[in-house]
Amino acid sequence: MVMISAICAYELEFKRPRHAELQRMPLDLDEAVSGQEFVWLSMTAEHATAAGRLPRFRGDPFDHILAAQASIEEAAIVTRDSRIGAFGAVVIW
Repeated sequence: MVMISAICAYELEFKRPRHAELQRMPLDLDEAVSGQEFVWLSMTAEHATAAGRLPRFRGDPFDHILAAQASIEEAAIVTRDSRIGAFGAVVIW
């Protein structure tokens, strides 16, 4: 099963106006995710607490949340940002 963090939807929309690459992403993210037979991963209090306890050597709070979710869900993160691995998350790409 491939999970897409709901945080990714927020991050994409937050950053979309400033990044041409993100502007090419589908506007209907829910349709794009379900069309690939992926599932949304909601953020829980457990995820938020774990993210808040991670070291502060990265400034991007999205990375903290994604790393915490991956750890709790025992999942790998697919990203080209290998620095997320510094949180102990398994990174693919």
